[in-house]
This record gives sequence, structure tokens and C-alpha cells, in this order.
Amino acid sequence: MVNKVVIKIVWFGLLALSLISAGFAQNSLESRELIATVIFEQDSYQFKEGLEQSLKGHQLKLQDPSIVAAAKSAINFPNLINLSRQQARNLGAALGVDLIIIGRVVATERIDVGSTQYAECFVAIAMITTRNGSLVGFDFIDKRASSIDESVRLARQEMQERAISYTKLLQSSYYKQFSIKQLLPEDAGAIEPPVEDIKTGSAPPIIISRKQPEYTEEARKMGFSAVVELEVVLRSDATIGDIEVVRWAGFGLDETAKEAVRQVKFKPATINKEPVNCRALFQYKFNYRIEQLR
Repeated sequence: MVNKVVIKIVWFGLLALSLISAGFAQNSLESRELIATVIFEQDSYQFKEGLEQSLKGHQLKLQDPSIVAAAKSAINFPNLINLSRQQARNLGAALGVDLIIIGRVVATERIDVGSTQYAECFVAIAMITTRNGSLVGFDFIDKRASSIDESVRLARQEMQERAISYTKLLQSSYYKQFSIKQLLPEDAGAIEPPVEDIKTGSAPPIIISRKQPEYTEEARKMGFSAVVELEVVLRSDATIGDIEVVRWAGFGLDETAKEAVRQVKFKPATINKEPVNCRALFQYKFNYRIEQLR
């Protein structure tokens, strides 16, 4: 009886110590100043400088510009707002940062139906956590004015006003990276697609039908082309399970790709003639020029 009491006391003591240790670890993690960098594609210095100024003083430390410049010259990704998670992790490691904000700006003059000339400025902001390479936030700013300069000024002002919300989102997303993703048992146990073997009755899944996802208005305004890749669990009952974005694009394209893959019809993979849960990679291409012809 005494031994049981002692064991219970020890167990509760160890549990309390583990909870206290976890609390200290979490507090230590959350008190650490996160290192971030801002990268704008093409010549958008005013936007980059404006966003950096707005981010300062919000528990974010901006990486030394010389380190960023050296890393960027060594790593060449043609489309920074369309990275795979592995590419984003590699970029973060090269830059020595926890968080990356990538921006793209397009300003153009247009003529409406009444032959009135106007200007539009579009700003895309992608927010990435580099520990797992995920796109954790995306913002799109659309400003219209009578001149290019005025539309640019309005867009830059709007971006700077939203900077605090970017910071809060990035900080919360950074700490969420350390939480284990909870999956249903059938999804957690999904295997790689089996190799076809007629003798053993093993076969990979067979796709019966799939739809092309919708191209979004935001992507059209930006003239944006991209590839989205999803790792999907194809369940043994011919339903779609967990969906994970392994190459992201923003502009709402990740969401339309997910919606399209949920509508995929397929014949499940088999092992020993029995259907099994397996993972498969789906790739969706979004081409601005092709969309213009539709």
C-alpha cells in the first residue's frame, strides 16, 4: 500500500515537473526576439523600406541587409511567391531568419468603358515561417487613382497600416509550428502508393476524374502564373483525406486547388487485393496567358 502511495506521489511529481518545464520552455520561446526579413521582387524600394519601418519595434528584428544581399545572390528562385516548402526552408536557412515577408508590386494605367484613363496599383504580400516553410498569410492590396503616383502612394499607405496585423499573424504562426498536427488514424497511417504487382494484387490508386481549379481574380490582376502542389491522402473508401500544401502560391490559388482536389474521383490503391490508404502528390498549373485566352 505504501509503495503504491509512493509511486503515485512520484508520478504526480514528475508530471508537475514536466508541465513546469514545458511552461518555462514555452515562455522562453515566446520571449525570444524573432528575426525577419522583407524581400520585394523587382524594383520596389519604397514599399520595402516603408514596410520595414512599420515592422520595427514589434518584437521583430530585421536581418542585416548585407547578409540578405549575400544570400539572395547565392540562391536564385525565379518566382519567390511560388516556393515549395523545402525551398522556403532553404531560403530561411540561407538568410538566417525565422520569418520572411515577400512582396510584389504592379502598377499600371488603364482606360475604362467611358474612355476615362485611370491607374491601379496592386500589392501582394506573402508571409512565411521558415521552420516548416509554410505560407501562413497572404494579403492583396488593390488601389485605384487618377495617376500612377497616387495609386502607388495609396497602396503603400494601406500596406504600412496593415503591418502590425502582419506582425501578429507571423508571431502566432511561428509558435504554432511547434504544435503537432493532429490527423485521423486513417490519414496518419497512409502509405506511399504501392507499386503495381499483378501476382500479389498490389496497385497504385487510379484517378478516374479530376477538375482544373479556378483561376482567381487577384491572380489575374497581378498577371500571375504558378504551380500549386498538394500532398493528399486517398483513402481506402475512395474519399479524400488530409490535404497538405507542399508548394504554395497565394492569391487564393491554394484554396481553389484544395477545392478541386476534394472533387477528385479515384479507385483506391490495393495491397493483396485489399484497398489501402495512401498518399499522392497532385500538381495544378495556373497560367496567366492561357487564362487570358479563355
